[in-house]
Amino acid sequence: YEEVVLFSPTSVPVHCTLGELYVTIGGKDNYALARKHFAQCLELDKGCIRAMYGLISATESFLEVAGDKSSSRKSKGYAEEEELDMVRDLKKYGINALTKAYKNGGMNIAMLENVLAD
Repeated sequence: YEEVVLFSPTSVPVHCTLGELYVTIGGKDNYALARKHFAQCLELDKGCIRAMYGLISATESFLEVAGDKSSSRKSKGYAEEEELDMVRDLKKYGINALTKAYKNGGMNIAMLENVLAD
């Protein structure tokens, strides 16, 4: 799929699919790549619900793997604090964008809040 991005760099479905593949494969590096592709989707189409969900999923998975909830972030293998802050900000952005999209579309916001609850 990386080659497809080279031929169609402005294709939202291609970036979304690639992001979903990286999340499915898992692992810290793949979650970071997924974030990149979901962010590109949102650059190209700010209303892409699929990319919003994907960004939230990729950032949440990255934070779990990176040890965000751990008190020992200085241990070997943990992400740098700056990167964790950036990932937390991206997660907040995704949640806020998705919430706004649901409010503007008249969707059931209570259902969305249940889905996004930590």
